[in-house]
Amino acid sequence: MMTAIGAPAIYYGDEVGLDGGGIPDNRRPMVWEPTPQQGALRNCVRRLINARQQLAPLRRGDWRTLLVDDARNCYSFARVLDNQAVIVAINNGSEPATLEMTPPTRASEWSLWVSTHDDFVRGTYPVAKGRMTLTLPPYSGAVLVPKTHSVGGTTP
Repeated sequence: MMTAIGAPAIYYGDEVGLDGGGIPDNRRPMVWEPTPQQGALRNCVRRLINARQQLAPLRRGDWRTLLVDDARNCYSFARVLDNQAVIVAINNGSEPATLEMTPPTRASEWSLWVSTHDDFVRGTYPVAKGRMTLTLPPYSGAVLVPKTHSVGGTTP
């Protein structure tokens, strides 16, 4: 939601994974003392909100699909605004997935800005012969920026 086109909207409790259901269960009281797992989810949502605030392409950039892999349940896209670009890679599969894609700019290296998973490999991702390779843990996502990006990112 924080990387998609349009204004994101978080219904109260989504940031901690609050259970719900149909009426009246959709209006459970807010959890004010979250479990460790709920706190980790809330911190991840904060990092994604920060990415949207700091990276203009996530707010106003065009959408370019970079990879669709239905067999492994993976998808990658770029948000591009003028000469700035951000890559979003998602693995919604139950196994780690190595993705190979063509970045939307001529940047020679990309860096992790934020990920949804603590096991995501930190560091830089070089572009060789116009292609970049990235391995994602199961059920995870990552936001990457060119290594030369002027604003420092936050990682979990």
